[in-house]
Amino acid sequence: MDEATRAQLAQVMAEFIAERPDDPIVRKMMRTLSYAGGKRFPFVAPTKIRRSVLEKEEWRAWNAYVDMLSHSNYEALSPIQEVAYLAFWYDAEVCNGGHMQYFLNSAGAYAEETIKALPLLGASEHAKVLAEALALICANPLPAEHGSEIYLTSPLAGPLSQLDRAYGAAQPEITDLLLGYLQIHFDQFIEVVEEDTR
Repeated sequence: MDEATRAQLAQVMAEFIAERPDDPIVRKMMRTLSYAGGKRFPFVAPTKIRRSVLEKEEWRAWNAYVDMLSHSNYEALSPIQEVAYLAFWYDAEVCNGGHMQYFLNSAGAYAEETIKALPLLGASEHAKVLAEALALICANPLPAEHGSEIYLTSPLAGPLSQLDRAYGAAQPEITDLLLGYLQIHFDQFIEVVEEDTR
């Protein structure tokens, strides 16, 4: 099978799986398949948390979610997990060092995917801001070799700073949307396990 066919198959399968994450046949397919179009199956497993712990300390679900998003490899995530991952890293980079930092770091390599993912989370305003930033970067690529002075000397510093402000004004905030996304897709990120009664 050639690469184009493999990639097309992987896309069809990812869409099929995203629509039916709890279907037992889909779960069996995910366990059975090893590779399709460079995407490894099964995907990153949800973090296990004991029900008794979660009932006392609800915040553990959020921490486990953020832990998964911050430490996982994009290529190992399910389509549902990818949406949260892309939004998480876009927000983390822009809040830390603006769009300049986002594009200078590895998260920027997924800008096109992030633009598509953000509306799925409810962040359409953020997607528009990122699309504008990507257009600037495509028209004026950042140098591969750079120092911290690039934040001041780059001709993109001013325009990207304006987009940083537009990002900050966009509502609702990504963190709130990520929380809502976790609540909707809880079982994709957290597996609640019962106590062992032995």
